[in-house]
Amino acid sequence: MKKFKKSVGLALLVTATSALASCNLFKKGGNSDSNAVQFWSSFGAAYTGALDEIVGKVSKATGVTIEHESKGGYPEIRREMISAVAAGDYPNIATGYPDHFVSYLSKNVLVPLDDLFTAEEKADFYEDYLEENIFYDNAGANSKKRLYGVPFNKSTELLGYNGVFVDYCASLAGNEDLATIPATWQEWGEDGGKGEKYQAIFRDLAVNKKTIYGKQDASGHASDFAETAGGDRELLLDFSQVDANQTLLMAWDSPENAFITLIKQWGARYTELPEDQAKLAANRRVGSVWFTEANEVKKVVECLKFFNKLYKKGIFGVPGHLGGSYATDAMANCRCMFSVCSSGGLSYNTTNWKHRFTVAPIPYYDDGTTVRKAVISQGANLCLTKRDGQEDAFKVLKALSSSEYQAEWCLQTGYFPSTKSVTNSAAYQAFLNSTSYENSTAVAYREGAKVNANIYTKASEGWNKFVDPAFEGSAILREKLTGVIKAACDLSSDASDDAFKNIIMQLKDVSDLKIPQISFK
Repeated sequence: MKKFKKSVGLALLVTATSALASCNLFKKGGNSDSNAVQFWSSFGAAYTGALDEIVGKVSKATGVTIEHESKGGYPEIRREMISAVAAGDYPNIATGYPDHFVSYLSKNVLVPLDDLFTAEEKADFYEDYLEENIFYDNAGANSKKRLYGVPFNKSTELLGYNGVFVDYCASLAGNEDLATIPATWQEWGEDGGKGEKYQAIFRDLAVNKKTIYGKQDASGHASDFAETAGGDRELLLDFSQVDANQTLLMAWDSPENAFITLIKQWGARYTELPEDQAKLAANRRVGSVWFTEANEVKKVVECLKFFNKLYKKGIFGVPGHLGGSYATDAMANCRCMFSVCSSGGLSYNTTNWKHRFTVAPIPYYDDGTTVRKAVISQGANLCLTKRDGQEDAFKVLKALSSSEYQAEWCLQTGYFPSTKSVTNSAAYQAFLNSTSYENSTAVAYREGAKVNANIYTKASEGWNKFVDPAFEGSAILREKLTGVIKAACDLSSDASDDAFKNIIMQLKDVSDLKIPQISFK
């Protein structure tokens, strides 16, 4: 992806956002050819502009010159950081996932943050977000858990859908029940159930290249549908250019997240960290891969067979089935009606208010006896490196993670708050409680935030908002999962259990996963 770079000049020299307890906490580190703080982020064009604005304000508030460069994505920043660390010329601050930080930590380039934040400041961060940034500082019995990152942008996955399509389906005689979408995968896959009803209507619209007109109120809800224009009806759904063979009722944007989340919902274990890392870790964190273990494989195969059946019905798949890396384009041009997507990427799906991109919790497992509600929590954290200029760099890192700038970032991008103080702030509460319908993006951000605040994080709702554990090699493992769901869906409907099992077990033969920090069960 394209890189974006912006230098923010030295502004007014003012008091730093927060005074440091002691300058001797910082030591000289990696090479530095600039007095500016080097900040690498992992965002594309959609969010880089918003971050540049915040970086400019942080520069003015701290009196520190900041050079911000976006690497365009999480895999990209990980690869470039690893290369930069090997060359000894890395940035002062970088965003990344915990499994990225493990790799940097093994090269001894990260600064522990425990003593740089007060107990009150650390307590303000949500505990699970902070916990994922805690690693052992070295191997052996004398190792100690230390904080090597703080949360910055957090998101989770939601089921986004074309609300006007759902309104249209429910308007058809005998289909009034389609106004409420299925909550469980079993409902989606039920023979003669809602999933099949949605798919039959969708298929008819696409095959016959229909255009649907209707009236849309200020909130985006549609009614008075007809296949021809007339009166004050406007064009709401246009299938005239849709190739019915390039459609899919629902797509899961991230095939990797689909695999990890779905096998958890089916009761299988993905990866885990052995309890006593202090004794086991030759390099900070050893990870165990469980989904290839015999008893776990049975559950994984059951899961993959279920979604193979859903794919054969045209109800479920991944963007690869639609000819792209994401379902965004397919959603925009009526080739896909439902998408499991990141709350942090909602803006990519809200280009057309007439489609009214609506959000709900992702479907969950419920076989009538057992209920498993699991949804992955993701997003980048900020780490501080040993590059020269650590004192100024920490001023910047602390400001970026503070409630003042976190609130602005969340309201502009739809990411979830990393701190309790942002969630409880008047501005964020006003955002959650707003009933305005100014534009589709703002509405999607707000509805996604409500799902997180009122459902995913509410104990009575019973959701497990999990983070897959980070260890050396876990990022590589995730990348190898990309084709698993598609390969399973593409198998014939009468494929044997062994055919599904072989897709999983092939991961054990990947040479770059045969490293000391990862063990297959």
